[in-house]
Amino acid sequence: MILGEESGLEDTVEAALRQIDEKRIVEICDSLSIGAAIENMILTATGYGLGTLWIANTCFAYNELMDFIGTASQLTGIVAVGFAYEAPAKRPRKPLEEIVEYR
Repeated sequence: MILGEESGLEDTVEAALRQIDEKRIVEICDSLSIGAAIENMILTATGYGLGTLWIANTCFAYNELMDFIGTASQLTGIVAVGFAYEAPAKRPRKPLEEIVEYR
């Protein structure tokens, strides 16, 4: 679905955004920026022939990970980088023409 003037969703989206306080907006933007940075790290590592694993759920051992890393900063995610024992099978992909629409 393309959001445009004819969709009627603009007012709904605008009202929803107004309900989010400014601090929460900053947190959301920070999370999006972190995700983009992690994706760039993964793409770069892959370009060098390295395997990666993005671990976003660090809650299972948060305190232990913080002690291991030796930081008091907030831990948002971990990227494991190394040489993979085996390459995963390539998944079938749809042609771009089927999933991208240019306007």
